[in-house]
Amino acid sequence: MKLKLILGLFLCAQLAKANPSALCESDTSPSLVRFSKNIVPLTNSTIEVLTWNVLKFKRENSFSDFTNLANKADIAFVQEAVHSNDLQNQTAQNIPMDWTFFKSFCREYGASGVQIGSRFPQLETEAVLAPALEPVVNTPKVTGFATIEISGHKVLLISIHGLNANKGLDFEKHIDQVVGVASKFEGPIIWAGDFNTWNPLRIAYLKSKGESIGMTLLVPETDSRKLKLDHILVRGFKMKSVQVLDTYVSSDHWPVRAELEFSP
Repeated sequence: MKLKLILGLFLCAQLAKANPSALCESDTSPSLVRFSKNIVPLTNSTIEVLTWNVLKFKRENSFSDFTNLANKADIAFVQEAVHSNDLQNQTAQNIPMDWTFFKSFCREYGASGVQIGSRFPQLETEAVLAPALEPVVNTPKVTGFATIEISGHKVLLISIHGLNANKGLDFEKHIDQVVGVASKFEGPIIWAGDFNTWNPLRIAYLKSKGESIGMTLLVPETDSRKLKLDHILVRGFKMKSVQVLDTYVSSDHWPVRAELEFSP
């Protein structure tokens, strides 16, 4: 009996190790997963938005820092997010939002991708892979799309991890791809994430393409970043404030937080 119990525990451990994420169990596994334990709305008169590349939660205190920040936000956009069955449970347990994880690729630790959390139930969700791969590592980037409803208006949320060390016009094609999807949506939009805009030309291109569909690139009051990679663009919202939270060291990116007034 004892031997059977030990063998059973061993097999369970091996299965969990082999398939840490339900998104990575086979070639036909889904490209996204939506989950929540409960959704607790905040009582703010404004909408607080957080975006952060969390570096796969590799650094000390990264998940606790993320949890603390997300619990003060109405909407959270995450890049270099990780999905495992255990981390899904921890996120749902500690942050009472409606979550969708959008898969980019799978590794031994689980799935890598982007994520959207919101205090508003997510209605439609879609994962769209970028039109090119990152060279050398040959991994795709993914953009997550989700709709929510605020005060009777449907709002589109977009979480992006932009193409980085790509060739030619791959970055521009990625931005164009997202703008093409967003241009079909008539309501308010929040588009946030790590755009990998590591030079002024990329920032200018992003700003111009955003403006072509009525979106505004939010500019922080103070910004000590050497590389301005992470941004929030909005349509149908007025900016009350936007901050780079430069005291956080649990990722190689600083979080960006914006306070918005809904004005559809």
